[in-house]
Amino acid sequence: MSPRASSDASWAEALRLHTEAADEIATMFASVPAEAWMQPHAHGKWTYAELMQHLTLTYDVLSQELEGGPAMSVRTAWWQRILLNLTVRPRIIRGGGFPRGAPAPREVRPKTVTADPGEAALIFAAARARFERAVAAARADNPGMRITHAYFGRRPLEEALRFCAAHLRHHQAQMSASMVARTSHS
Repeated sequence: MSPRASSDASWAEALRLHTEAADEIATMFASVPAEAWMQPHAHGKWTYAELMQHLTLTYDVLSQELEGGPAMSVRTAWWQRILLNLTVRPRIIRGGGFPRGAPAPREVRPKTVTADPGEAALIFAAARARFERAVAAARADNPGMRITHAYFGRRPLEEALRFCAAHLRHHQAQMSASMVARTSHS
């Protein structure tokens, strides 16, 4: 197999992982009862509205950079990035989850939320579509492009897409656990 074919196959896999994760979390959000929307999804956690806003903001920040705008600010020292990239990042990409209690970067912490779940779903879908268009354009125009993460620094575009999928799966797992708990207490 040629290096380009392998790269294309790897890229297709990254796209598939992201699409599946984004579709599944959108479906999960649609199943949240309206009366639970503004309630924390678990003790000490964000509300469902805040969680969806966090994911929407994530897409917005990444799209902005892909479209030539400002990137997320890197908040780690060079030596911390080396350590995180050798230890934490590979585990996340492989599906091992995010470190417990790791704070979301400032740019993607919700400050306001959309109280209407249907409206929030439309805003999330638009942010996701913008991100997917920006990723496709960046892949076509500059396949070597890198995306900035606050803790890991600049990472290759394909890896950023895989990281997005892992991020969505992380929050999907949180939601699944809280939905099971909510159902068992009903």
